[in-house]
Amino acid sequence: MRPMRIALAASILLNVFLIAAAVGGAVWLHSRPRIVAAGSLRFLGDDFPTTQRRAFMRGLRETRRTLRPIALDARQARSDAADQLRRPELDEAALSAALERLRNDEIKIRTAIETRAVALAAALPLKERQKLAEAVAHPVRVRQRFRWWPF
Repeated sequence: MRPMRIALAASILLNVFLIAAAVGGAVWLHSRPRIVAAGSLRFLGDDFPTTQRRAFMRGLRETRRTLRPIALDARQARSDAADQLRRPELDEAALSAALERLRNDEIKIRTAIETRAVALAAALPLKERQKLAEAVAHPVRVRQRFRWWPF
């Protein structure tokens, strides 16, 4: 009878631990800010009030959606450059052309995202623009705040 009680207690303890871990993970996933992958700009609107943060992120998301064909071309250019480098005989002209296409696409993407961010920032009140200025001036601190993995 005693081994059965020990097994029951261990089972209950394990189940409580697993339930707590699942609830903690769900709370963590639900409470963390949603991030739009837009380079370092994705962190800039995190200190805004909810409605302004949503508008800022929505604007960046829409811009990113419209830039998808350029991003796909940039990905293909990167793949073409890698293929050129893998070949036994390097075709310098083809490699240079692929890298130039990649560079031009990345410049187009960055320009469009920054232009959209400027338009969104222009619509913000001074208080939020000051927060934005602080985030731009100190991007490392902003990024470190989202670091949760200890390694």
